Formats: sequence, C-alpha cells, structure tokens
Amino acid sequence: MQFLRGLAISLLSFILFLCLSTFSVVFMLNQTILNPDFITSQLDELDLSSLAKELVIDQVSQDLSQQIAGQFPGAEPILNEILNDTMADLEPWIKEKANEMVYATYDYMVGNTQSLSVNVSLDPVKDTLAANMRAALLDSPPPQLALAPPEMREMIVSGIEQGLTQQIPPSFTFDESQFPTESRGTIDQVRQYLGYAQTAYPILIGLMVLAMLLIVLLHRSVKGATRNLGGTLLTYGILGYGGILLSQYLIETQTGSFGLPAALQSWLPQFLDGLWAPIQTFNISVAIAGVVLIIVSIVYPKNEPAE
Repeated sequence: MQFLRGLAISLLSFILFLCLSTFSVVFMLNQTILNPDFITSQLDELDLSSLAKELVIDQVSQDLSQQIAGQFPGAEPILNEILNDTMADLEPWIKEKANEMVYATYDYMVGNTQSLSVNVSLDPVKDTLAANMRAALLDSPPPQLALAPPEMREMIVSGIEQGLTQQIPPSFTFDESQFPTESRGTIDQVRQYLGYAQTAYPILIGLMVLAMLLIVLLHRSVKGATRNLGGTLLTYGILGYGGILLSQYLIETQTGSFGLPAALQSWLPQFLDGLWAPIQTFNISVAIAGVVLIIVSIVYPKNEPAE
C-alpha cells in the first residue's frame, strides 16, 4: 500500500511538472504572440524609416531616377531626400495601419472572424509624396528646372507629380490572398492549433490544481505534501529559467548570421526580451513558490500523524 501511494505521488508530481512546462509555453504565447497589444507595442518601437530605407527607398529611388533622368540628370540626391521625408512623415500612419492589420489578423487566426480583409486607402501616400516632391523641386530645383520660367517650372513639377501619384493604386487590400498559396494549408492548421491552445489554457490550470490536491490528499500530512510540491515547483522553476537563458544566448549569438537589415537587428533583442519576459516571470514565481513550500515543510511542527 505504501509503495502504491508513493508511486501515485511520483506519477502526480511528474504530471504536475509536465503541466507546468506546457502551461508556461501557452502562457507566454497568450501574453505575447497571441496578444495583439504586445505585437503593436513592439511595432511601435521598430524604426520603420531606417527599415524602409534599406528595403524599399533605395530601390524606389533608382526607379524614379531612371524615369526622370532624361529631364533632370543628377537629381538622385533630391529624390532620396523626397523619399526619406515622405517615409518619415508617413511613419505614424504606417504604424496605425499596421496595428489595424495586426488586430484583424489576430481575430482571423484565433477564429473570432472567418475571413480576413482590411482595406487601406493610399491617398495619404499620394498626397504626402506629391507635397514633398513639389516642395523639394521648387525650393531646391535642379539646374535645368531652375532656369525654366515660373509657368514652365510649375507645369513640369505638376507633370512629375501627376506621373508619380498615378503609379500608386488608390487602395491596398490585406486579405487571405496575400498569403502564399502553398502556405494556406499551414495557416489553417495554425488556426486550428491556436484554437486548441485557447482551450488548453483553463484545462491545464485545472489539471495542475487537481494534481496538487491529490498529492496533498495522498500525503495526508502538511510536512510531506509541502516538501513534495516545493521540490517539484523548485525543480521546474530552475530548469525552466535555465532553459530560457540558454535559448536567449543561442538566439542572440546567431542573430548576426540571419542576414537581417540593421534596423531589424537592433530591434530584435528588444523584441526577444519582451517575448521571454512572461515565461521568465512565471518560472521565477514558480521557483519562489517552491522555496516557500520547502521552508514550510522544514519549519512545520513534527507532532502530526506519521505518513
């Protein structure tokens, strides 16, 4: 009988350990990746101007230079200035629209909505680009434009302005069609797994509470139960926190080899710190609870029924 009770306690302790490990991952996901507030707060910290310059502006500047090189040779510095100013002016608008897409994607991925569709008007892009183009060409015109009469200068600038804005579509729709065809099956699976994760959250809490209650009932003594639970919690807390530190070290040492733009490389450590923060706090809290229970098992009076 004593052997069976000890076996049952060991099995329950192992189940509690597994539940803690699984719950910590689900807890981290719910607090970070599955939390649109976390994603939007991290996007707000991203230097979009620098990122856009590396990924978009340099290529767009080359395309624009080819279009107007015949009219204004050597206008590349002005074009770079126009694009950089436009990106800086649009950064708050871009982050606002990115936040809308994040919340819409979150609702779609967790099953709150059955379709994904966000329509974004690109009129602010047209207006800002046209205004910056006009200001740059009229305030600091290239030599060829500066020599033209005012009426001719205005006509040329208006033509360039109209040509640029006509190349920009009136709106942009972010929906399921934006995902690669070969990945749509994977996205459906992810949506299904996220539904499981949402369901597993309360179930794991219930299993942990049940396992701890059964351990207490099987021990039939405060001293034995607190010692057993404290040891399990402390072991998990130490191993879990150590695993997080190791993962952080491995990822941070490999960040430079990912070939990411400089803006993303400087932003990634901050994002990872925010990503790991909930699970670190959880593991530390569990370890502290384990220490408290072990202390209780030591100081609790011994004059109680034997196990």
